[in-house]
Amino acid sequence: MKRVIAALLAVFVIEISHADAGMVLDPEAGTGTWLTVPNGGFETGDMSSWPPQIPPNNAGKGLFVASSEQVWSGNFSSKADPLTNFTGAGFAHITDPTAITVTPGETYVLSAFFYTAGMTHGNLSMDLADVGFNIRINATLDEGWHFVWGEFTPTLNNVRVRILRDSDVRLGEFGFIDEIGITPLQDFRAPNVRTAAVPEPSSLVLCGIGTMGIILVLRRSRRQTAFGAEHP
Repeated sequence: MKRVIAALLAVFVIEISHADAGMVLDPEAGTGTWLTVPNGGFETGDMSSWPPQIPPNNAGKGLFVASSEQVWSGNFSSKADPLTNFTGAGFAHITDPTAITVTPGETYVLSAFFYTAGMTHGNLSMDLADVGFNIRINATLDEGWHFVWGEFTPTLNNVRVRILRDSDVRLGEFGFIDEIGITPLQDFRAPNVRTAAVPEPSSLVLCGIGTMGIILVLRRSRRQTAFGAEHP
């Protein structure tokens, strides 16, 4: 069903690149514009500039590690690797305090590619570490690569990005994040939906169903950017 909706989006050519939040299922490689944060593509092959944030009650729940198992771009991504089953607060890694410079009052876009195929429980997400202008973007469960973004307006000169795995987490269910970006709004463009084969409509009913699917995707895209479940 998700692939059908993605195809319908391609057919109807909906432009949502400059909405305040959104998601692109099945993005097309080589399209879109964003600025990757330091080691936001994890191409160092490790979690350099992404130290773990592990409050005492989260010790031993899991870690993010650089991985070549699933990548959107380059040779590495960051893999959320649970070490046990748990519910509630999870584990997180966070950028260094001064790694990302921004201009207060200017609007920016926080974005990333997520891969969750086989992940059926819990949350994989990213936020700005609970500052007053925080925004949290969430991956969709059991989905191949998809691109998610949301806008924020900082009141500070530096921001920190935090990646999280929390809620109802199951051992052996991995998620991946790649190409984490923070981009001035005027320079940002989401990737296109990958070109899909256009089905031949047999009736006006099919067209109606397609329109309803697009509306549901757009509504879900906005819900995905709301603050999620409990996190570190």
